[in-house]
Amino acid sequence: MIEKNEAVAAMQAKSKQLSQPVAEFAGSLHGNHGMNFSQTLKLGEQADARPVITPQVS
Repeated sequence: MIEKNEAVAAMQAKSKQLSQPVAEFAGSLHGNHGMNFSQTLKLGEQADARPVITPQVS
């Protein structure tokens, strides 16, 4: 779930007062990691695989 965590962290960073370059980078991270997360879940569904959510991995 690293991609999801990266996307969430970038989204949280965007809510802060940031310089323009940092805000643009956070937006890029959010878009890229969010897209990767979605694609990974879709691929897992096609392979009939589901992520295991545990207290260690959430």
